[in-house]
Amino acid sequence: MEVKYCLSVVVFYFLVLGCGSQSSTVSKEDGTIISYMIDRLASPLPPPPQKGYDASTGIPQKIVDSLDRVKLKIWIHPKMDDMDKEYWSTYVPSKVLSKFAENDLENMIIIDLHNINSARGHVLDVADTVRLKRDIDFFEVDQVFKFSRIIYSAKRDTALVNIGNSQSGLAGFSMIYYLHRAHGGDWQIIDGYEGAMW
Repeated sequence: MEVKYCLSVVVFYFLVLGCGSQSSTVSKEDGTIISYMIDRLASPLPPPPQKGYDASTGIPQKIVDSLDRVKLKIWIHPKMDDMDKEYWSTYVPSKVLSKFAENDLENMIIIDLHNINSARGHVLDVADTVRLKRDIDFFEVDQVFKFSRIIYSAKRDTALVNIGNSQSGLAGFSMIYYLHRAHGGDWQIIDGYEGAMW
């Protein structure tokens, strides 16, 4: 019995804390950015066009407003990867990247959503990675986000974050967002750079 307990502890340590990752609660500053980005990016799939739909007139405002009120069930992938310099330089212009010093952040495992919330009322939870690997379609959740570690400029008024956004196992993309915060105000997206698609 004691051997099984010790073995369980070792396996748990390896899976959660091992492999160059540290298990942690997201910092308040990272949580603010993650919360802001979820509220900006979370959106339900729109309904099919109505009979007689005229694309030249655009989506009716009534539909846009109703989509903005939908509360989604969102999973946040627990692993926040540290993206290396080569990755950032592949997608981010050197003029922007020069504002950020080399970082030596470790990968991080999100264990709770203490500093992450949705002002729009979306239901947030840490993703069940076993189900994500098993199921091609996400039946239990509307959207899954995967965040990289967030890197900041020396003044901590600009940030870069890579965000993976999936609505099924076969439909997703990643974008790198360049954010700015003026004099301790709210974060705002300055630019976005296309990443991978799947």
